[in-house]
Amino acid sequence: MKKLVNVFELAFALLVMSLLVACGEGKNGEGAEGGGATTTTTATTGVLSSITISPATASAVACVPTQLVATGYYSDGTSKNITTSVFWQIDSTTSSIAIANAASGLIAGINPGTAKVSAWTGSITSSQAAFTVSSGALTGMTISPASATIAKAATQTYTASATCSNTTLDVSAYNIWSSSSTSVATVGNSGLATAVASGSSVISATAGTVTASSTLTVP
Repeated sequence: MKKLVNVFELAFALLVMSLLVACGEGKNGEGAEGGGATTTTTATTGVLSSITISPATASAVACVPTQLVATGYYSDGTSKNITTSVFWQIDSTTSSIAIANAASGLIAGINPGTAKVSAWTGSITSSQAAFTVSSGALTGMTISPASATIAKAATQTYTASATCSNTTLDVSAYNIWSSSSTSVATVGNSGLATAVASGSSVISATAGTVTASSTLTVP
């Protein structure tokens, strides 16, 4: 009789163990499936298909910069912030209203009105955002140095300051620069001029109808 009881006890113990194992497997399986369903992949392997700008509408007084953000959407369903990977620009029809920091998405007003802002890279361009300059206006611009002489292939950094009704703003990194003779010197959106050949060129910073200039000489 004692032996029979031991056999029953052993069988019962084995049954309980098998049930515990089965439940454990089911729970682990559910956990693995649930984790896979909620995992967010941040890596982007797709091709850029569209760009949006936020906020889609913004406003500020003149010479007070506003940060816009560009989000890129990709063919694999992912998206990411590409604000500093795109080129920012003001539509030519509204270029008298605002200026853009081409590399960072900062927009600054120079005259009352609404500017059309877009961001692009390659063949993909965003829809336009509306940036309204509620008050104030650009009244002056200064550039430094007033003149410079550098050797061929050397560079010269220029800075520019915009003065509005109530404040001033460093606009050195904005898309305001030009060279009167690119065969002598070129200048980028950050105000960095590069000497190409002997001669002289007028380096200008222009916002709307206000311009400040400097003569760059290359011996």
